[in-house]
Amino acid sequence: MKIFSILLLTFIILFACETQSRFDADEIYTGNAVVYPLFAGTEFPFDGKVTIRERTDEFTEIDIQVKNTQGPRYFPIHLHYSSFDVSADLAAWLEPLSAATGNSKTLIKYLANESPVTYHDLIEFDGHIKIHLESGPMRDVILSYGNIGLNANKPIDREVALCTEFVPAYRQNQ
Repeated sequence: MKIFSILLLTFIILFACETQSRFDADEIYTGNAVVYPLFAGTEFPFDGKVTIRERTDEFTEIDIQVKNTQGPRYFPIHLHYSSFDVSADLAAWLEPLSAATGNSKTLIKYLANESPVTYHDLIEFDGHIKIHLESGPMRDVILSYGNIGLNANKPIDREVALCTEFVPAYRQNQ
């Protein structure tokens, strides 16, 4: 009888925790979201999408999904100012894309220059996203790219511009 009571109590605790977790997950999003396409930047078909979701905790979620990736690598992702066809400054570093899953998820509240950014700021943002092959010598190889915010409807038949290097404010005078 003791074993049955312990099992029953364990089941009740686990069930109650799981129900609370599901409830919490539903409560972190406001329901506001926008999706932007990503286009292949090389001969490899690394196209996909960027979903920007508003959350209730003052963060905004940037979820990136790219098709046709594989392997153990991680690819750096940057949010840049202006359209992808303009050599523009870096606005924010995003979480790297896992080649194994083709996914990246970033919670963002501040840009690289430490200015706050909200969901509404991002959907009105004059910017674009680029997924790079690496951060080193081949950083100019853009695997995937796409405009967001104000640039979302700009034509995509232009060359992708190279990225400028971001120098944080604390390093500018060194």
